[in-house]
Amino acid sequence: MTRFDYRAAAELFTGRSARGARPMRYHRFDTGAEAVRFAIETLPSDQLIACVLKIDENRYRHGEIRAFYDAAAYPLPRKKTESKEEPASVVANASERKPAAAAKAPAKSKAAARKPALKSKSAA
Repeated sequence: MTRFDYRAAAELFTGRSARGARPMRYHRFDTGAEAVRFAIETLPSDQLIACVLKIDENRYRHGEIRAFYDAAAYPLPRKKTESKEEPASVVANASERKPAAAAKAPAKSKAAARKPALKSKSAA
């Protein structure tokens, strides 16, 4: 992994996204750690893909920024993110269940349910 100085002043360029052109925005941070935290915790994922972090004369893209945030050397507390995906235990239990269509018996219409009763009365 690239050596990264979390204490150096940093510049972050954001704005362009996959959904279309947006004006480029410039953000200045006192430390690289603050810039990394802003990029990961604040920016929407489509903007993170197009952002560039500049420290000294080095430029870093979204994959490297994510690696800096996930690294053990990252000095700031990380935000606890709520996962949009279900926990693995819930997913495992869901795979053990039968599909909803197979679990339900086909429903009979009210008219079909009454016909046998009417036939039995007329036969008696």
